[in-house]
Amino acid sequence: NTYGPTEATITSHAFECNLDSLDKVAKVPIGATMPNTCAVVLGQAGFSAKHPVQFGLPGELHLAGPKLARGYIGRPDLTARSFRHHSSLQQRLYATGDRARWLPSGDLEFLGRIDFQIKLNGQRIEPGEIEAAAQSAAGVRKAVVGLRPTAARTDRLVAWVVPGRADPGAVLEACRAGLPGYMAPAAGGPLAEWPRPSPGKLDRRAPPRPALTPR
Repeated sequence: NTYGPTEATITSHAFECNLDSLDKVAKVPIGATMPNTCAVVLGQAGFSAKHPVQFGLPGELHLAGPKLARGYIGRPDLTARSFRHHSSLQQRLYATGDRARWLPSGDLEFLGRIDFQIKLNGQRIEPGEIEAAAQSAAGVRKAVVGLRPTAARTDRLVAWVVPGRADPGAVLEACRAGLPGYMAPAAGGPLAEWPRPSPGKLDRRAPPRPALTPR
């Protein structure tokens, strides 16, 4: 199992999947750091943090080393935001936007995207965990979870599933069975396909509004 952003020449970590290694982990990690790459997990302060987070604690994964790109062509603003020199570590780092933590084995565990985190009623929620539970329902190929306002101006968790023939009720039941109550979506809706803007990535900010099935 390999991991790595384009900004770090595609592959920065790898984990060898075999019966022995998989018996020792709850889920497949992104693995150990590959040659010519340095990985640092920093806390909420990001580039301003003086030191990496303690071993085993979650933070944002930053990469360094000769494999880093110089920046984004024609985008000095984005380059300055994503590539910066860390004064204490004396290295130029790239902020991946991915949450991770170090495992006792020396492998990194991927915990989700920093910018996809949801906060609902004071609880921090990883949409990826809910999406994995939704995708365990029969007939679901893809699930995307987000917050949507109600008529009472409060937020609720909604799970959209692809393809459109998937049963939202079964999806909500799968989430209730496998997740804590505060993480279970309050409604679900089917979509034929998820909208993708020109770069081809999911547009999580503006999904269509299908008829929703409340839980």
